[in-house]
This record gives sequence, C-alpha cells and structure tokens, in this order.
Amino acid sequence: MVKTKIAVVSTSFPLRSDDFSGVFVAELVSHLPESVDWQVVTPCGVEQTSSTGRLSGRVRCFRYAPSGWQRLAQGPGGLPAALSQPVNLLLLPPFLLAMFIASLRAARQVDVLHANWSPVGFLAGLAARSAGISCITTLRGSDIDLAERREVFRWALRACAALNQRLVCVGSSAAMRAARLLHVDASELAVIPNGIAPAFFVVPQAAPANPELRVLALGSLVRVKGLDTVIQALALMPARCRLSLVGTGPEQDRLASLATDLGVNGRVRFVGARSPAEIPSLMAEHDVLVLASRAEGRPNAVLEAMAAGRAVVASDISAVREILRDGVTGLLFPVGDAAALAQQLKQLSTDPNLRARLGEAARQSVLRLTWRSAALRYADLYAEVVGVAP
Repeated sequence: MVKTKIAVVSTSFPLRSDDFSGVFVAELVSHLPESVDWQVVTPCGVEQTSSTGRLSGRVRCFRYAPSGWQRLAQGPGGLPAALSQPVNLLLLPPFLLAMFIASLRAARQVDVLHANWSPVGFLAGLAARSAGISCITTLRGSDIDLAERREVFRWALRACAALNQRLVCVGSSAAMRAARLLHVDASELAVIPNGIAPAFFVVPQAAPANPELRVLALGSLVRVKGLDTVIQALALMPARCRLSLVGTGPEQDRLASLATDLGVNGRVRFVGARSPAEIPSLMAEHDVLVLASRAEGRPNAVLEAMAAGRAVVASDISAVREILRDGVTGLLFPVGDAAALAQQLKQLSTDPNLRARLGEAARQSVLRLTWRSAALRYADLYAEVVGVAP
C-alpha cells in the first residue's frame, strides 16, 4: 500500500496524557486510516522540550524560547489569550520563525501539510510552496471570529487561502462566515465536522429525582466564553442550583470575585483543568451543560454533552444553531442575557422530564458524528490534493 504522508501543524496539542489543549487534533490523527502516515508539528510548552503523551512517537514539538518562557501556545485560550498579555508579544517573532522552520522541515518529508488555524495556515502554506507540496488548513472558528473584527487576521485568512489548495471548516455556519470574508462561494470550502469520542455515548442517564440542578460549564476561562453571564444567571436561581466550571485561564480571579460579589461563591466550584479522559465522568455527575460563548466555530463541549444525553442551554449563535434545535435538542438564550439564561435553567430545574426528553433527542441527533468518519473524510481530502500544483 502506498501511503499518503502528512504533517499536521497546530499551535496546540496534548503533549502530556493529562493535557486538554488541542485534544481535537489528537483525536483526528489517532483515527486516521492506515493509508495515512502522519506526524504532528506543534510548539513546546512551558518546561517542555518533548512530548510524553500517548502519541508522542509521532509528535515533534519545536522550541522558540528558553523552556520556561514557552507560554504562547498550549495554554488556556491558546495563542489569542496569551497575546492579550503585552509582555508575550515579544515572543511572537521567534515563535513565528520557529513554526515556519519546523513546518519547512516537515514539508520536505511529506506529501501534504495540514495546518490548523488560519495564521498557521499562512506559515504552513509558505513552507509547502517552498517544498513544492500541497497544503490544506482547517479553520477552527476563533480565527474566523478574529478576522471579522481585526484587519490583521483578515489579511492572515486571505493569505492562507491564497497559499492553500483547500480550506476546511468545522461547520456550515463557519464556512459561510469565512466565504463572506474571502468573497467566494461557501461551496468552495470543505466542511468536515469534528467527531465525538465514543465514551460520551455511554454516559449513564442523569438521576431525575436529584433535588439539585447540577450545571456544568466546560472550557478555558477566557472572556469570549461568557462565563460571567453564567454566574450572573446563577445569582437569579434558587439555592438548589449549583455550577461547576471546568478549565483554567486568565479570567478565573475575575470570575471568582464576581461570584463573591453576587453572593453565590458557595454554589460555584472551580474544578480546574481535567484530562479528556475525565470529561465523560464529569458529564455523568451533572444534569445540564451551559455554553454562554459569544463566538464559536463548532463547540465540541455542546456536541459531547448531547452525546452524553445531557440537556444543553447555549447562547444563540450561528455555530450552535447549526447543531442544536431550540426546544427539541436543547434550549437557546440571547448572548449575554443572564435573565434569559436563568429562566431556561429554572424551567429545567422544575421539569426533569423536559431534561430527559431534550437529552435523549440530543443524543439521537449526533449518533453519526464519530472521529473515525471525520478522519476518513480528511484521508480522502489528503489523497485529493496530493500532486495538486502549489
């Protein structure tokens, strides 16, 4: 069998077994068929010069600063969150140079570079063109959101499109938004949704008789996730409603202060970071997942909660409307509207049958979204672009 050789370039990847950053990239490569020979190129993290995770044999992390200063990527919120701290801007030039050199080295050994995130796709596209091979980039959603707001990211997206043979979006709404920015038809962009790990489909049903409503929020503690809205909604709820925040990030102190100011700090639990393997059991311990994001590409937390049969209450944004039907497989509320979110949670708190009905309908709606099916579609795309003239 002649294998297609690819290198996946990403700003985040789980370098340790308990890492959460870039887990979707790890899931994709671990499900690729035998016809694809893959490797991963990613920056090293703080105090890390190599990968020790389950896929470490194929993962090459590149250094861009002394090990204790390698904090631009692999952290909560990724590169955008890190760059919100001005001191980290000094690390950006060596980071970009190191990523380009690492991509160029990989390009000389493979048939296709597969970048994740449009600025990475620009660098990988340059490396692929230098090596005379093809490049594709998956737009993860945050890059599209940034491109809609800031000119430098619009430039990066358009440069990425010019240097890549194909662009992939994780959802149809993301494809339409990217197409508007690129002034092309959305049909020119491939759409390959992320998969869902099998462990979520076997999470047991929530106990309907529990007197407390146990609410879960997953993700980096960064401003775009809208977790302040969730805490404000909790303050409007009865005392039997409790919230668990799973993740870490620069907003943690502010969120803790907000909970104290609103008098709900005793009902908010900051769980901290958890490994991907622990998330299904966390789902099992809760009744409802809340997503209050102001922008998303295609929120994996929502898909995972749906697979676990949990009721979902999410902000009414295009990426969520694409996967969740209001009143059928979940409930929506206007972005930033704490009162509306509280009202939806009160409805779920007093009606366990509604929670069960929404959860089961949600589970049935995502049964076909597996990482294996996503990986097979990427394998077809790799084969399609091999030999396409840069």
